[in-house]
Amino acid sequence: MMDTTRRSFLGGLAVASALTSATVAQSAPSTPENPELLRLGEQFEAANARFLAADEALSAPQAAYLAQAPSGEGVTFTRVPYDLRHVAQVFTDPTCPNYRKWRNSDGDCLYVVDPYYLDREILGGGITATRGIKRLRKLAAQFHADVETARKASGLDDAMTARYWAADALRSIISEMSRQRAHSLQGVAIKVRATAAYAALGENERLHASQWLANAIWDDLGEEA
Repeated sequence: MMDTTRRSFLGGLAVASALTSATVAQSAPSTPENPELLRLGEQFEAANARFLAADEALSAPQAAYLAQAPSGEGVTFTRVPYDLRHVAQVFTDPTCPNYRKWRNSDGDCLYVVDPYYLDREILGGGITATRGIKRLRKLAAQFHADVETARKASGLDDAMTARYWAADALRSIISEMSRQRAHSLQGVAIKVRATAAYAALGENERLHASQWLANAIWDDLGEEA
């Protein structure tokens, strides 16, 4: 998952970099660029470098986590049994910073029994605490505990936190850039580079980035769509 995100970013950044060079070369020297946008552009480059470093640093702890992560055997389903429909939930892939669903090797979404929901159903009379259910509850509780242990022991928690804050800082700077008017093609090119980085952060960001890029072209340069 992370490799796909990284390739998407690098591909977009390569195109944006080429556009930066081309548009700056064509910019009229007499058109002064917005100094605040230039300042934010420098901050963006530094913040983006920190984000890419944090993103790349995820690879090792991700592999370490997968090497010791519990299999979920006995508590995971691709199709939840009818009698467990209220106690199983979609499980988020612990290694994915974009909160994607956990899937098996065939790409099927995996549901995991949640001991909290199971306790609630037992107390409410929705499920009878048979020997099989008690065993299921024990397995589910152990699975979730093992996931947390593996996350901490592998360093994945710390790496995910570092990436989260690096992405948050990058978003903040790009958000400020979106409120600054570009006065020349140089400024628009800076925004295009930031757009490529922003789009790589997730699906929602990709949608917003496309909208922002359109605004950068039409609003900043005073054109009409």
